[in-house]
Amino acid sequence: MAAGNNPAALPLLLAVCSIVVMAYSWSSSPESVALWWSAHGHPVLYGPRWLGLLAFPFLQIVIPYILYQVACRDERLDGQSGESANAIANIIALPSVLLFVEYVLVYLPTVLSSSQDFLPRIFTSNIAIWALFWLGYNLQYVEPNSSIGVPVFVPLSQDDIWMRTHQRAGLILMGFGLILFVFSLACPIGVPYMAVSLVIWLGAYVLVILDSYMICTIENTAIVRAENLRQPLTSEA
Repeated sequence: MAAGNNPAALPLLLAVCSIVVMAYSWSSSPESVALWWSAHGHPVLYGPRWLGLLAFPFLQIVIPYILYQVACRDERLDGQSGESANAIANIIALPSVLLFVEYVLVYLPTVLSSSQDFLPRIFTSNIAIWALFWLGYNLQYVEPNSSIGVPVFVPLSQDDIWMRTHQRAGLILMGFGLILFVFSLACPIGVPYMAVSLVIWLGAYVLVILDSYMICTIENTAIVRAENLRQPLTSEA
């Protein structure tokens, strides 16, 4: 990673903030807290308080740490700076940001309530903002590498294809993020809400991968055709 862009700082800070908030809420939370809910937001699975309250701060550190270690082993990231380095740092820290927001705005208010009913609208809108829109925005600025970004089915040496694929992927994710955000606030809660939310959320990632494959297939076909057209000219010479 380029110097001056340390993606470990923000996850550590957010994890500390989560621990402080958890300590403040510990005595007010019940011994058994909800861990899973029905499509209508009612708790269906409970677990010990320590598991529910400590899981988020733990994951806020572990997930970005794994991404950071993967990125550190990518030689193509060493020389990157500016917008690309900032975008990569934002993507690595993104799981911690999302978990912190969901922890403070969704999980803690849920387990501290008497019913422990889930808050699906806030949860889904945060997914739309961070896991789709913010991720898509940063993907547009990531330069070619082998660890952070969308799967690209061409060699990394073909920078123009790599960049075009990620710019399109970023726009797709941002568009789906806006759609999911509006849907999360406008539609009634229930099984259809959960099903459509999952389709929009996960379908955006599937569409990005399919779009990348389509772009790379078209480009590879064009390269092969260009080489085939060039061969007769070479043989005649």
